[in-house]
Amino acid sequence: MSRHSNFISRSVSSLTILLCFTLFDWNGHGYFIFYIPLIIFILKGELNNFDCTFYLFLLFGVSYSLIDCLNTRSLNYTYNILPIVNFPILYIMGKYIGNRNSVKENVNTLWLFAISLALLTIISVYISFLKEGFSWAARDIALFGYNGGTNNYKTIAATGLYSRILPLTLFMPLLLIKKEGYGKWLLVITAILAFICCLRLQSRSAIYITGVSLIIPLLLGSKNNTFTKFWGIIIIVFSIIFVLSHYSDQLAIIERFQKNNAFDNEGGEGRFTLAAKIFDNLASHPFGGLRNARYAHNLWLDCARVSGWIPMILLICITWRCIMITTRIFKCHNFPEYYRLITVILTSCLLLYFFTEPILEGASMLFAYFCLYFGILTGSNSQIILAHESIVYRQRLL
Repeated sequence: MSRHSNFISRSVSSLTILLCFTLFDWNGHGYFIFYIPLIIFILKGELNNFDCTFYLFLLFGVSYSLIDCLNTRSLNYTYNILPIVNFPILYIMGKYIGNRNSVKENVNTLWLFAISLALLTIISVYISFLKEGFSWAARDIALFGYNGGTNNYKTIAATGLYSRILPLTLFMPLLLIKKEGYGKWLLVITAILAFICCLRLQSRSAIYITGVSLIIPLLLGSKNNTFTKFWGIIIIVFSIIFVLSHYSDQLAIIERFQKNNAFDNEGGEGRFTLAAKIFDNLASHPFGGLRNARYAHNLWLDCARVSGWIPMILLICITWRCIMITTRIFKCHNFPEYYRLITVILTSCLLLYFFTEPILEGASMLFAYFCLYFGILTGSNSQIILAHESIVYRQRLL
């Protein structure tokens, strides 16, 4: 039994490390590294345990890819391979990990995946800070590890960079959640460093999504000093921003937002208008074919813009199942409170961000993280279901 558990532990650790390299995505080769754990999975016979969600991912991928191929008469890795192969398999791999890890290990694994996804961006932002200062006007930054563009590195837009940092920032609310062990502070400190990068990128999404993530523990968590902690953090953060913006030219955060109109309403209204236009076009283009049209800045509508109603409905079903499993975990008091809250935070904030950007085309690695996260949720939920069924079975025997 001990040998069997050690073998499982080594298998999960190896898979986690390989998936970290996938999300690290050095020079854009992350998806090619993905095929290493896939081959190992196939050789070991672990590519099984398919469920309804896997088939929804697969049907979504096939319909999205096939319809796009018919529309464009061409084959593209992002549009036609990722949805069929990578996303469904990443979900299964996440489920494999979640079903074999403890709750604490699942949280640490999600953090490892998040920091792997964010690391190149964090390095790039801090290199930019050292070279140009915090108040440098440009929001686009040369991404370390990506060849081409400025300074021999490919320049990436701020929105693309933020999509890589987002999951890591969502561990900041652990400040407000009671969690045993000193490892919590490592998660929180890295999340704060990631949030500072978001300020440098002038990301409006980062401001409101971080705000939502901090409010969730206040609304749903137990009342043991959470209220005091929350307002204490708010006061400290805004005091630091106020001091830095008024007394340092190099760290004029508020001035940078004002100078670049980061708080104006045009962007928000424009995105609503684009989303409404895409939705209207679906009546005359039920199978999409509008890949070259402007983005709707919405995961589901941009999916429909490319391939129409069918994959969009399947994607909505996947989203709904993720919400249902998150709700089930939150209501299940067999899980510790910090795990129940962190799942609500991750699900809510990831889906909230999906309303603001063309995820499948512009932030596919973030969607890969979502697939792994959804799989881990499903796997940990399966543990509780199996434990409950075992208890019921024993009670019947008695």
